[in-house]
Amino acid sequence: MQAQKVLKNLIRTLIMQGSIHLIMYCVWGERVTRTLRWNYDLIRSQVKMRVPIVLVVTGLEYHEPDMEVW
Repeated sequence: MQAQKVLKNLIRTLIMQGSIHLIMYCVWGERVTRTLRWNYDLIRSQVKMRVPIVLVVTGLEYHEPDMEVW
């Protein structure tokens, strides 16, 4: 809970300063959980449509049967 509070405050501060232009949300593909979605929704709710969010999924070279299925 503390981490989410810190993240919200950071995003709000950066938006107010005009210092944020893009958010890159990097995740390990093998560890997709409900938390990933929850965190994405949290970030999105803070930036609304003012800042684009890019989801970067790493580690898919190990995903079976192949990464395209992910």
